[in-house]
Parts: sequence; structure tokens; C-alpha cells
Amino acid sequence: MDGMLRRFTRGFPYLMAICLAASMGAAPTGGISPVKDIEILADKDGVRPGEALKLAVRVSLAGEFHVNSHVPSTEYLIPTTFELVAPEGLVTAAWSFPKGQVRKFSFSDIPLSIYEGTFVIHGSLKATESSAPGQKEARGTLKYQACTSQRCYPPRKVEASLLVRVVPPGTPVQSLHPELFKAVAP
Repeated sequence: MDGMLRRFTRGFPYLMAICLAASMGAAPTGGISPVKDIEILADKDGVRPGEALKLAVRVSLAGEFHVNSHVPSTEYLIPTTFELVAPEGLVTAAWSFPKGQVRKFSFSDIPLSIYEGTFVIHGSLKATESSAPGQKEARGTLKYQACTSQRCYPPRKVEASLLVRVVPPGTPVQSLHPELFKAVAP
């Protein structure tokens, strides 16, 4: 019995390595993250107290994936949401999601409202009148459920952040990313 235990303990690291390698190969998405990239972008390089920045959250999905839209086709589907936690002196407003694309999949009897490829969520961030000049970090969380044409995966979340420069009144600021904000109301 003692010799058997010794053989087992010598082989244990190899057994663990084989199990680990096998489990890595069994990842449902092949190790690819459904969200390739997420960026929070502002329409200006700074904000004065009492003024607002327009924000765009640009989400790029990996080619085979789609996510449910913000308003899914049925109540049991998990919507895509975005929440921004603003630092002291900054306040967020509601987010405006794009209209979903309606597509029919073999796994569903009804067409689904989805996002695929790259989509943009709009919002804003206002500096309070008492906001002190300086750099502040806002942190956002995108919550979603990704699917392929074959199956859906458990809900996930991914985080992104934006550095916001609060500048003194009268300080000039530069416009950024006009292509993302030209169709957004002031």
C-alpha cells in the first residue's frame, strides 16, 4: 500500500496538468471573449463646472457573437445594460441604447432583438457647479448575455473606465470624436 501511495503522489502533478489542459480546451467559446473591445468616449477633452459631456460607449463583439438588445423580444431574455459610476462632483444621466436588429435563429421560435458587430450606447456626464478642477475616473459596467447562432452562454459583465478632466470656468476645451456625436441631441 505504501508503494502505491508513493507512485500516486509522484504522478499527481502530471494528472493535474492533464486535467487542467483538458478543461482549458473545453471552454464554451474557445477562449474567445464575446466582447472584443469596449470604450467610453467623451465629446470633449474636458468639462467645466455646471456643464455636461456627451458620452458614447462603443462596444465591439467578436464575429460569431450577438447579445440581446436593451429591450429583448421576450421578458425571460437578459437585456444588455450599461451602468456608469461617477466620481464625486460628476453626475450621470440616463443611457440611450440603439434599436436592436431583429433576427430569426434556429434555437428560438420567435425573432430576437439583438446587437451584433459594433454598437454605440449614448449618455452624458455632468460636472456639478461645485466640482473641483482635476482628473477624475468614471467606471462603467456592461452587462450582457452573449449567444452564437448555435447556443447562448451564461451572462457576463465587462468593465471600462474614462478619465474626465474637470477644468476651471472659461478654460477652452476641444471637441473629440465628432463622428459619434453628430446625430446626438445636445
